[in-house]
Amino acid sequence: MEREGIVTKVKTKMDEVTPPGVDLPFDDIVGPILDECAKDIAAVVPLHLLSPITMVCRTTKRYINTNIATLTLSTIHPFKVGNVVTISGITGETSYNGDFSVTAITTTSISYALIHADELETVELGGIVTFKTIVTGNKAYIPKPDDFLRLYEMKFPLWQKTVRETTKPDTIGGKIQENPYLTSGIGRPTVMAITTMPTGWALREYLVCAKVETAAIPIALYIRVQLPEELPDKLIDSLTWLTASKVLKVSGMNDQAQVLMEQYGLSLTQLAQA
Repeated sequence: MEREGIVTKVKTKMDEVTPPGVDLPFDDIVGPILDECAKDIAAVVPLHLLSPITMVCRTTKRYINTNIATLTLSTIHPFKVGNVVTISGITGETSYNGDFSVTAITTTSISYALIHADELETVELGGIVTFKTIVTGNKAYIPKPDDFLRLYEMKFPLWQKTVRETTKPDTIGGKIQENPYLTSGIGRPTVMAITTMPTGWALREYLVCAKVETAAIPIALYIRVQLPEELPDKLIDSLTWLTASKVLKVSGMNDQAQVLMEQYGLSLTQLAQA
């Protein structure tokens, strides 16, 4: 749904509980709170209601122009300018394979510097593009995408089950993963979100996966941070209840905010049962 329509729904819900003659600063606070609530909604609703982004992208075309290689990908990708990616599986011209820093992107393509003669656009269905990953001590350190909100699915070839949630170091799951006697294995794999600095790498947030093989390519999907207008229409009712409640709360109308928060809770229950 378009943003203007969502804002109108928020105002309508507030009007239902706001006394006559009360003027609220809608335009000043609705927008920022709406964006915050879109993130909150996507963080708690059942995963099947959301559309994931893959961290393992397959190629469809390739070409080189003035020492810049460009790969067209089969899906929307998570890569940003400056990310280091690993490209593998291209057999027609193996020079494309390797670790490269992304220099330009579109929604479905990436470009990087590659000293090579120009090549016209060519069909390329064998290539795979992933974030450059380090595997050490049977753990894979995957740089967390900049727009990462929550894990949708992670499964390496050895794993006997899929992981759909990340753990943190101070949780039971995180402590088990770090314990040398209880560490995760292929029967009970884990994915831990942590800020760390693997040897030779930058300090940043990583998804730490155990147990994995060197160079293994996982199924890796996540939910990205989205704008309100990017959410599925089925989530808009919950989004507008939550936003309206928070706007009234900020405006000091606590009783009215509580009424709308209860409606938000009911809407979440209906989504969970859908």
